[in-house]
Amino acid sequence: MSQTACNWAWTIPGLRPSVRITLLCLAHHHNANTGRCDPSGALIATETGLKRDTVFRALAALEAAGLIRHTPGRGKSNQYHLACGQPVDKSGGVVPKGGHHCISNQSQKGDSGSPKKGTRVAPKGGHKQGRNREGTVVRRKTQSVKFSALPGAIPKSVAQEWVEMRQRIKKPPTQGSLDRVMAKAVTIAEALGSITPAEVITMATESCWQGLEQDWVANKLKRRDAQNDGNGGNRGNGDKPNLWRMTDPELVRYAEGHGCASHGLDRRALIAKLESKGL
Repeated sequence: MSQTACNWAWTIPGLRPSVRITLLCLAHHHNANTGRCDPSGALIATETGLKRDTVFRALAALEAAGLIRHTPGRGKSNQYHLACGQPVDKSGGVVPKGGHHCISNQSQKGDSGSPKKGTRVAPKGGHKQGRNREGTVVRRKTQSVKFSALPGAIPKSVAQEWVEMRQRIKKPPTQGSLDRVMAKAVTIAEALGSITPAEVITMATESCWQGLEQDWVANKLKRRDAQNDGNGGNRGNGDKPNLWRMTDPELVRYAEGHGCASHGLDRRALIAKLESKGL
């Protein structure tokens, strides 16, 4: 046991508990005279009470920060080299004499260039940062979609509202899922005949549907018609049209034709305004 190594391990800032206890275990097995430190992963797991996969992730985090360096040994043990005495920055990473941080993509890869077990390598392209279970900063790739292949019956603004809804519920769509849902809205509208593709997508947005099925739309229309009938609505009344069956342009023209301003109102608010006026 090296008291110097143990004291050094306690001074490293910003380490998660599982990472620190793993480092302390290594320091406990460090021989100050010979520099040897070769406990097996199973021994570290036994002494720390951590699961083996948690130990391996902690070791990867320590090596990525430059706090340890390991050399594969014979059998089940590895030879670990502790960075005792080297300056450490506020994030818990070792700063060498040149002043550059030890963390790099190369330090996270083995000789073959592939990531080591338990190490997450940031992908290329657009990213956003997060932290894994061991506190190491990782990056997750974000999704971006294009609206160039939308069906003609679905305005870009309607499709954008659906995408924004998916993003709000933390389920951003891929380009493939966007194209499939838009194409399915056209198919459903043609099959039902009483709703437009744009209205199908609007319904999906208001209902926070991640996907789209014809049964969902049909059931929603039935409930809406039943509600209109129960409220003395427009269905079956020859003097009043069914506002819910109108397309957006038809609804705007109807409202303006009856002196009801539609500017700044969404579809639901406009229909509510018309119904309140008995139109």
